[in-house]
Amino acid sequence: MIDKEDIEQAKRTDLAALVQAKGVHLKKNGKSLLGLCPFHADKTPSLSINTGKNLWQCFGCGAAGDAIRFVELFDQVDFKEAVKRLSDNGFKRTQAKPVKDNSEALSVKDKKLLARVVGFYQHSFEQDRRGLDYLTGERNINDLQSIKDFGTGFVNGTLTEILPHPLCQDSCHFQCQRLSTAPAVPGDQVPPRGGTWSPGTVGAGGGGGKFAACNP
Repeated sequence: MIDKEDIEQAKRTDLAALVQAKGVHLKKNGKSLLGLCPFHADKTPSLSINTGKNLWQCFGCGAAGDAIRFVELFDQVDFKEAVKRLSDNGFKRTQAKPVKDNSEALSVKDKKLLARVVGFYQHSFEQDRRGLDYLTGERNINDLQSIKDFGTGFVNGTLTEILPHPLCQDSCHFQCQRLSTAPAVPGDQVPPRGGTWSPGTVGAGGGGGKFAACNP
């Protein structure tokens, strides 16, 4: 099992320094950095690095992610090995921005509703094999205990089928009958407002679904 702190430290690796160390020349373009994408035959710089968010994206081939994902693709290794390689790479870490805790702004009613939504996504992950197939097949994440610990959910688009019509006069914050019966997470616990869904929701491929993992 990969230690959560090791993952967070790997994500904070100075992405610009890492990419340049891999041989990619970067040029400043406004608030971003541009360079030739190493993942396809790039003739004009299409690799963009957001230094503020420490994320990268290629507008040519569509590849994107954080430092871990870059190492996965560039070195052709799995998630665990990428984290290991970044754990002691000599690059400085970016400073994690403090997250303001606004959990008190949520009412008990809202917290229960969010717990239902989280539970719905987790239930979708258990029922829809595409989420697990994507993790094990395309991302080489085979640690089932870690998948469980991170509260993994699968966003496959079915939540919209149970939401009320936007013209519904009952402004109930999506509390329709079917959503109220969706399985809740243990203890109705939900991440506080401002919490994260890691790494940023990524496509599961094929069906247009999305994978999301709730960081408790």
